[in-house]
Formats: sequence, C-alpha cells, structure tokens
Amino acid sequence: MTRFLLTVALTAFCFAPAAAQTQDGRPTLYQRLGGYDGVAAYVALVFPRVAQHPELTHMFKGHGKDSQQRQFQLVVELVCQKTGGPCAYIGRPMVPVHDGLGITDKHWATFMTIIEHGMAERQYPADVRTEFLAVWRAFRDGVVQK
Repeated sequence: MTRFLLTVALTAFCFAPAAAQTQDGRPTLYQRLGGYDGVAAYVALVFPRVAQHPELTHMFKGHGKDSQQRQFQLVVELVCQKTGGPCAYIGRPMVPVHDGLGITDKHWATFMTIIEHGMAERQYPADVRTEFLAVWRAFRDGVVQK
C-alpha cells in the first residue's frame, strides 16, 4: 500500500502542470517560449550549431548518437526547469560536467552568439530574449574554466 501511495504521489508530482503565471501575474518564461515543445524546438535548433561550430566541436568529439541524445535531453530538461517549467533536471552539476574541457571566455562568447542568433531566428519578443539570455548567462560560471 505504501509503495502504491508513493507511486501515485510521484506520478502526480512529475506530471503536474507548471504554474500558470509568475508572481506578477505574467505567464512564465517557459510558457512564453512555447512550453516543453518550444524549449525542445529551440534546443534542437541551436545545439547542433554549437556542436558543429569549428571553435566548439572539439568538446563534442567521441560521443556516440546515444550519448548525444542524452546530452540533448538533459539540456532540454535544464532549460525547461530554469525557465519555470515542470521539468526536473537530473544531470550532474555544471562544473564537473564541463571540467577539463578547457572552455574559455572566447568559447563562451561564441556559444552565446549562437544562442542569441537562435533567439532572433525564432523571433522571440524582446522581453523573452532578455529573460532567456539571463537564464543562459547564469550557466557561465559553471562552464567557463577559471
């Protein structure tokens, strides 16, 4: 019986809808990005560009298709969570994930240029771009090597 109740509680938690609005009454950034499908479509747009960029491609070598798909899914979950969606990021913290890759400020600037171009291509309104850029910028300290 306890196992059943735990399963029901976890299922309800995992599939509960995201809060409809922020505290100021506006839709969450997650919602303004188009929900899960919008976040996944954005990540599908930009991450192949990141992985194939000549300055960044060395960080993605040696990963099979399964590993690449897992990376994609983890990024979607992280962005979903950080923008106010119902996802739970289950990956490792940013520092150990990126440790040893030698990511520099120049790499980060290239990455952010790709991120910004993707936002322009998706034609996000200015307020969405500003908030979404802040989400991406918050990852910097866990990614760029000191």
